[in-house]
Amino acid sequence: MRSLIERYYEEAFFESPCGEDQYVNQHTNGICVIGVAPGHPILAEKKRVKKVNFDITNKSRLDNKVVGKGKKGGIWLEAATPLCTIECEDGSLYTLRCCIRGSLLEVNDRLVQQPTLIGGSGGSGDGSSGSSSGGSGDGSSGSSS
Repeated sequence: MRSLIERYYEEAFFESPCGEDQYVNQHTNGICVIGVAPGHPILAEKKRVKKVNFDITNKSRLDNKVVGKGKKGGIWLEAATPLCTIECEDGSLYTLRCCIRGSLLEVNDRLVQQPTLIGGSGGSGDGSSGSSSGGSGDGSSGSSS
């Protein structure tokens, strides 16, 4: 039997030249979920995440508010726009990027209080974000394009 992701999402992986791979899963309704791919050093090397910071360029992604049926008011993001930074216990710092053009709908604010939700660090999550690219990221941010 196919998984929920296989049934309802189109999966895409974005490989970074420095090996910081991410995924974007686009739901049939246009919403995209952005997260850390299995090849990313955080997961591949089973690093423990110390902190997830959504305060990027003096504008916190946590303050993003969308309203109404059309989800108006989201922060517009380009593919290279940073979503958050992840600091690991070994001192390494990683920046997760949007990977697609779109409007940020929401972020997984639980990652601020529980950074170990990002897989490979004792949690079961993958540190993802939700975004929508159908006209306008599981744990991190959302946008619509």
